[in-house]
Amino acid sequence: MFRTTFTSTFTTPLPPHTQKPSVLTLLHDPSVIISLSPIARAHRRIDTPSSSSQTSSPQHAPASSNNKSVYEITEVVALLPFHLWDTNVTFTADFLPLEDGMDAVVHAPGGLTILSEWRVREGGAEGEGLVLEEKAEVKCGVFVMPVVKMNHTRSHEEVHRMFLERLKEMEEGEDR
Repeated sequence: MFRTTFTSTFTTPLPPHTQKPSVLTLLHDPSVIISLSPIARAHRRIDTPSSSSQTSSPQHAPASSNNKSVYEITEVVALLPFHLWDTNVTFTADFLPLEDGMDAVVHAPGGLTILSEWRVREGGAEGEGLVLEEKAEVKCGVFVMPVVKMNHTRSHEEVHRMFLERLKEMEEGEDR
């Protein structure tokens, strides 16, 4: 009844020398993606599927695919700005690797659902190079939306920055 939806898009140009398989290697490792988040405190892979019936984005293959992995994640969430009041939240997330990226679905307390599509695309600066694009649809209660949006935006901006750093480290290791 008092639910709302917002969308977000984060687009990160990748360095010119980046190869798509390197990006996909990172995207297809949920543990890496989770650990890049500045608010993630713990995570573990679990064998039981999420209890939610909506486990995939509408445009893509069902997350019931054999390739789907489910993780339990604990994050520290700022309820007030400047970390005046933080709390730990534990939830599950489904990860589905795809040939051009990955889909992730978060099932959090209070009916919070996040459908994320991570894609590696052509189209960097002046049509050259690759970009990493994350599109998310966030559904939550209208009264918690400001907190959810603040935490989502801040953490995912940092995830993209840390992704670039991790990609650079990985590619430097391959060059040795």
